Amino acid sequence: MHKIYFLLILTGLLSVSVVFAQGRGGLDTAGGISGLTSTAIAKAGDVSGATGLILSQAILYLGIVFFLLTLYSGFLWLTAGGNDSQVGKAKSILIAAISGLVIVIAAYAIVNFVFGRVLTSAGCAREGGECKAVDECNKIKGTTKDGLCPGDQGYKCCIPPKK
Repeated sequence: MHKIYFLLILTGLLSVSVVFAQGRGGLDTAGGISGLTSTAIAKAGDVSGATGLILSQAILYLGIVFFLLTLYSGFLWLTAGGNDSQVGKAKSILIAAISGLVIVIAAYAIVNFVFGRVLTSAGCAREGGECKAVDECNKIKGTTKDGLCPGDQGYKCCIPPKK
């Protein structure tokens, strides 16, 4: 019962601090002094760019986890010494690691497509253009606009010339 009261009091204290944090109160100045405005996420400038950076870091760490699980299952398999249950455990860990990797890569591809093409391309489409590589836009002698395509990944809003 004491744990419930403690959690309620802790929740109340934390929610009060959130209310006080709503004003800017010099956060831009403090961020500039500390160098936090020059981070990669701050430079991304939009939600899709920041999401892409966060997801790429998450994919990196999940790749490391996949590698470690593969090593662990390989170690179990090599040291099984004919023990069928340990070989079965190693196989199940390896299959789970590969399945997880496939799911994570598929999720990344879907999120990258949705944020990179569908959501962020809407501003470019309103301008009458299309997100293309700069070389492709130069080939058709179009004009480019910044900030309307996904997080500066080599794509710009290409507005074709008027006919």
